[in-house]
Amino acid sequence: MNAANLQLDDKQRTIIMQWFMYGGGVLGVGLLLGLVLPHLVPSRKT
Repeated sequence: MNAANLQLDDKQRTIIMQWFMYGGGVLGVGLLLGLVLPHLVPSRKT
């Protein structure tokens, strides 16, 4: 019983870490796009 709980806990920890990595990747890409895109888009001066 205890070994099954440890295995389940390890799988759950792996899934949580995977989602944190996905979230960090999305955050990093969003930050990069937010910093780069304003310099690529020509500004309209009126």
